[in-house]
Amino acid sequence: MVKIFVLGFSYKTYDTTLLKLFSEYGAVHSVYIASDERTGKKLNFGFIEMNNKEEAANAITALNGSELHNRKITVRIADKKDKSEKPAAKPSSNSSIEVKVTTAPSGETVIKKKRPRISK
Repeated sequence: MVKIFVLGFSYKTYDTTLLKLFSEYGAVHSVYIASDERTGKKLNFGFIEMNNKEEAANAITALNGSELHNRKITVRIADKKDKSEKPAAKPSSNSSIEVKVTTAPSGETVIKKKRPRISK
């Protein structure tokens, strides 16, 4: 199974359009167009899974840089990310704040919050 990344197509492009386009080069296992989680609006990228590596390579070669609905598309093998190499999570903002409580000469309690600087 080969996962192909497709980027740059029109928001008017449907999964059936991509299915038909990639089926010209071989058997397509699945088509997925990404959408915004909050709004449900389609985004301009997606993934195609093809069963055969040679057919997928032919589709990538033929379609990369081509036009679909008057938009130039980018087609390439999807990046494989090793899930064991996830970046470390950032500490929550509450745990990284330094709080200093002092009493002013007038008897008032003064709370000073200081966030550590993040070095780049």
